[in-house]
Amino acid sequence: MRLEIYEEKSEGAGSAIAQVFAAFSEEAENEQLQTARYNLEEHPDLFARHPLVSQAMQNMKQALPLTIVDGEIMLIGEYPDMEDLTEITGMNFQDIRNKDCQCSNCKCGKG
Repeated sequence: MRLEIYEEKSEGAGSAIAQVFAAFSEEAENEQLQTARYNLEEHPDLFARHPLVSQAMQNMKQALPLTIVDGEIMLIGEYPDMEDLTEITGMNFQDIRNKDCQCSNCKCGKG
């Protein structure tokens, strides 16, 4: 399974999605899951060449962030949270929490 997130600009390491994605990626290392994040600032050619991404951006005002799993769009215009990632992949990651998180929107319970 391949999970990709396409976003407008690079989120800092302390952002909620960075923390959620890092925890999810670490936990999924033993699973058959590949994860990747791309941002428009660093990879504009990738966005233009990817048919699903370019079509979504042309047809929607707020297409990014865009979550694609195995070539299928799963979320448009919002970042996945832990519950979304669990539902999308079928893997149970409900109890993953980042101990250092200070955010209020990754549902880690710390914010």
